[in-house]
Amino acid sequence: MTEEIHNKPYQNIAVIIATTALVLALVSGVVNYRQNNLAGLESSLRDTKDQLQLAKNDLTDIKLKTIQQLVDAELAIKGQERLKKENGSLREKLDDAQARIAALEARIRKLDNRLTARAARKRAPAAAAHKGAAKTAASAAATAASADLDIYTANIAPALQQSVAQALIEKGFKGKYPPPSEKMSMANITTVFYYDKSYKGVAESLLAILARVTSAKVVLRKGSSPFARNKIIVHMIGK
Repeated sequence: MTEEIHNKPYQNIAVIIATTALVLALVSGVVNYRQNNLAGLESSLRDTKDQLQLAKNDLTDIKLKTIQQLVDAELAIKGQERLKKENGSLREKLDDAQARIAALEARIRKLDNRLTARAARKRAPAAAAHKGAAKTAASAAATAASADLDIYTANIAPALQQSVAQALIEKGFKGKYPPPSEKMSMANITTVFYYDKSYKGVAESLLAILARVTSAKVVLRKGSSPFARNKIIVHMIGK
């Protein structure tokens, strides 16, 4: 009994020590658990901070790019507006220049027409005088006496030829009666050939004389040979 009493305090101490050890173990486990949780939280927090920083950096880059794009867009808009203004100004200048050119062209045409009309008025009297003088000179030169007249005859009676010669002399003609050459081709009927239009009237008067004296048909033709302008040739053909 006494031994049990002496052993009981030791048993109580052992229980206390065991309880204390258990409590310390539990506390240590709790502390370790919390420390592990805190370490995990700190790591997660650091990762979150890093991600947040990356997000902030991306956001900053996006903001900068957006601002640059806005600046570029604004500059582009201002550039377009400036170009529109410049184009408008250039178009106005071009329209003004075209209007001035059209006015100048109209003025030049008007001046040119006036100069042309003035020059025509100046030339008209001189041209008319020259034309009149030329016509007068031609008319004066183209006479029966000035005509170089050759009369070729075929089958014409001497009496008729004499009557024709006399009638021509009375009208101022100075005819020659050369014999036709062997190579010469005579017309089929009496024909008067003239070689210049200025002597057409003289040839017509000659035709009238021949038609009246011979009482036959007489033809007038413009010759093509290179004779002088006062040359007149007659083929007087008898029956």
